[in-house]
Amino acid sequence: MKTILIASATGGSAKTTTAVRLAESLKRARVPAGVMDLSPYPTANYLVREKDVFALNGRGAATSVAVDAMLRPLEDRCRALVIDTGRLDDPMLDFWIEFCDAMILTTRVDAFALKAFEGIWDSLEQRRKDNPEMKFLGFLPVVVGPEEKKNVRQLQLAASRFVLETAVPFDQQEILRAQSTCIEGLDPLPADYGEASREAYDALAAHTIGQLGIEQLPQTEPERKKEVGLFTKLWRVASKSVRPKVSTQGGY
Repeated sequence: MKTILIASATGGSAKTTTAVRLAESLKRARVPAGVMDLSPYPTANYLVREKDVFALNGRGAATSVAVDAMLRPLEDRCRALVIDTGRLDDPMLDFWIEFCDAMILTTRVDAFALKAFEGIWDSLEQRRKDNPEMKFLGFLPVVVGPEEKKNVRQLQLAASRFVLETAVPFDQQEILRAQSTCIEGLDPLPADYGEASREAYDALAAHTIGQLGIEQLPQTEPERKKEVGLFTKLWRVASKSVRPKVSTQGGY
């Protein structure tokens, strides 16, 4: 089982949404997956849409021994576990980081997030020192509204080759559609998402599978419908017009 950590430098950068949607995209790519929610306000279980993708609350495991005990039973249940945490400096990561195979950092591209991005490098390097074996897959830009698209270029200049190629777009219509499924005050980014966002997460899943060498389940062929002969087809058509004659005496 491969474990992928989703973190960020600031709040409201779609960590939980990304964790859930990535797990669902992995499942569609024939990789059994689940989500472990470490965020202070666990909401991942409210966002899951795909069948067979589970979400668990792991914030209670506050020692390395407890984390190991929580992860072991999941090894037979999934091939990829996406871990949703708070910020990169969340103390909970002190116990979880050694069990992570890879890390993705989500980031908004508004003016505030770009300013906060300048201070992320020290925290990132510290986490990479905590687990030198952990692979850093890159920064995932989350774009809310068309006015933020131009800022992706600024992020690419600030982070050089570490920015993932596909940004995840959330437009205002998606935010409005999602308001009925979000918990007010706890989940500032949308639980719902459009086709463009789905394609972006599918691309992220494919990138993750390739980078970590995750084994996919074999492709299953769709079950073919049993062929029906001409006589059977004609009999079914003819029998539709036949109705049993009901006797007025109470019998047939």
